[in-house]
Amino acid sequence: MSVAFGRLEKLHLARAQRALQKGDFSAAILSLRTVCALNPRNYGAGLTLASLFQIAGQPSMAEPIYTRLMHDVPEQRAATGQAWGRALLAGGDFN
Repeated sequence: MSVAFGRLEKLHLARAQRALQKGDFSAAILSLRTVCALNPRNYGAGLTLASLFQIAGQPSMAEPIYTRLMHDVPEQRAATGQAWGRALLAGGDFN
């Protein structure tokens, strides 16, 4: 990753954190989507983004993120599977 992408990633992570502190999920989602586009292996950003989509009632947006994390960050598969399973159970999606 280039230095410029690294700086952009940090900028958008900071924006997402501020938005979450304010309870502005829409702004946090926007910033985290940018972070994930810049660095798909940013596990924390991806997992937080998927969780926010679940909270926002958009599980269909979370599913591809969980799938990508399972593929792109194999060392975190167990944690990803647990988070994904909890999200499905919380949403009552048993399909």
